[in-house]
Amino acid sequence: MRDYLIRRFLLLILTVWGVSVVIFLIMRVVPGDPIMALMGEGGATKEQIAKIRRDLGLDRPLVVQYFDWLWDTVRLDLGKSLWKGTEISYELKTRLPVTLQLAIMSLILSVVIALVTGIVSALKQDTWWDYAFRVFTIAGLALPAFWVGILVILMLALWFNWLPTIEYVPFFENPRENLLQFIFPALVIGWRQAAVTGRMVRSSMLEVLREDYIRTARAKGLAERIVIFRHALKNASLPVVTVIGIEATLLLGGVVVIEQVFSMPGLGRALVSAIYYRDYPMVQFLVTFFAFVTVVINLIVDLTYGWLDPRIRYE
Repeated sequence: MRDYLIRRFLLLILTVWGVSVVIFLIMRVVPGDPIMALMGEGGATKEQIAKIRRDLGLDRPLVVQYFDWLWDTVRLDLGKSLWKGTEISYELKTRLPVTLQLAIMSLILSVVIALVTGIVSALKQDTWWDYAFRVFTIAGLALPAFWVGILVILMLALWFNWLPTIEYVPFFENPRENLLQFIFPALVIGWRQAAVTGRMVRSSMLEVLREDYIRTARAKGLAERIVIFRHALKNASLPVVTVIGIEATLLLGGVVVIEQVFSMPGLGRALVSAIYYRDYPMVQFLVTFFAFVTVVINLIVDLTYGWLDPRIRYE
């Protein structure tokens, strides 16, 4: 187990480093100049642009720029945003709670909805419950999250005169306003996650419910809830955990889009703005940070396998 963790940790470092190299090169290759985005067309003379470029260190060789950034990041000196001029650590501190809460709420809602709908659909196979679940999952997979988000905003604005709150309201400051701010974006993101996970819950439960030990458990006179939750669900949960892990990594992409749609001041919205303004340090850090979170989630999922199924060995 220790050797496995060491190997995964080294792989984590290698993966995050590789992502940082790729995103560094991509940002330098794509069209657009951060200085022109900062100053605007015709907003500065060539001499002024050259001076700003020199002050920001953008005139140095790419290799030097990258290793300077890497060394500063290792020392937790994240630098400043080219566009806003603020410390990136400040942006991370103020925006991370928004993204974190949205991601956690989306994941919790999606897992709860998937378990309920998947189990009910498996137990009520080929009934109207099952058909309703299939419509729910197909719609969740087919409809783009950004389109659903815009539709939700329009309906809420027309029916309840509600508009997204731009300023973040902490939960402990105003729980009602906070939940109202997050519940609709979380549901929009969670719909697709619930559809994918729910389908896996349904198929796994159907497979497990046909096993001999389930028939034996019922023949012994065990209560149906014990058969379902203690015997069937636990054995059906291994592939479900895999899907949840994959969807948790994809969740970050949904967060980026939905934060933009609902005007939520999180890291996803900061990333979109940073890409638009060619804010190299901000994009470099945020993409690397998201890659780090993704790899960590995958590691947690792999370790969860061993907890769910003791037969799995990491040697």
